[in-house]
Amino acid sequence: MKTMRTTAGCFTLGLLLMSSPGDDMGGHFGALGQGPLLSLRNTSFFAVRPKIRKLKKPPVQGSERVPISPNSRSTAPTETDMIGRLKDIFVEEGVPAELAWIAEIESALDPRARSSAGALGLFQFMPVTARRFGLRTGRNDERTNPLKSARAAARYLGFLYREFDCWQLAVAAYNAGEGTVSRLLRRHRACTYAQIAPYLPYETQSFVPRVLDTVESREGRKHTDIRPPTS
Repeated sequence: MKTMRTTAGCFTLGLLLMSSPGDDMGGHFGALGQGPLLSLRNTSFFAVRPKIRKLKKPPVQGSERVPISPNSRSTAPTETDMIGRLKDIFVEEGVPAELAWIAEIESALDPRARSSAGALGLFQFMPVTARRFGLRTGRNDERTNPLKSARAAARYLGFLYREFDCWQLAVAAYNAGEGTVSRLLRRHRACTYAQIAPYLPYETQSFVPRVLDTVESREGRKHTDIRPPTS
């Protein structure tokens, strides 16, 4: 009988030790067979431990090499390629090819260059002038098309030369508008660029020598040596 009591006491003491610290004595002995078993279920010994998934380390940037085809090369046009195409169009329109360098001054050869005044493209056409020389504006704006805008620019320059019979005046009118140049020539009873240069907008006073200096440095030709348009 003593042996049974001792065994029962040890069993009860074991259940007490395994129970959670928050349970009181009444919880263990007030409901026979429920308190200890309930506490056993709440112990961390019987808790289900979540499986920890090992994450793969992200590859170090540059560690994965992409095979490069030996025949692959960049398709972006170089400055020489761009100017070459523009020159070809100028020649087709009967305008001296070296004047295609205007695009470098106007837009740094960026077909999507846009000014705060609304000029757009390689040759910085305003919408009205662009439509006048056959370019579509607005949606699918053709001013951003290098070849179409080059053709329009060549035609405009040819028109301006025939209007003023001088490349300096033609380039000034390209920048300031032919109306501005015509009014200054009449107002000051002038017939040369030098006579009206001080009265032109400051931007135009800077634009004309920049264009002509670029043509001379790139092509080795002064503005007096640039031939008239042939058409």
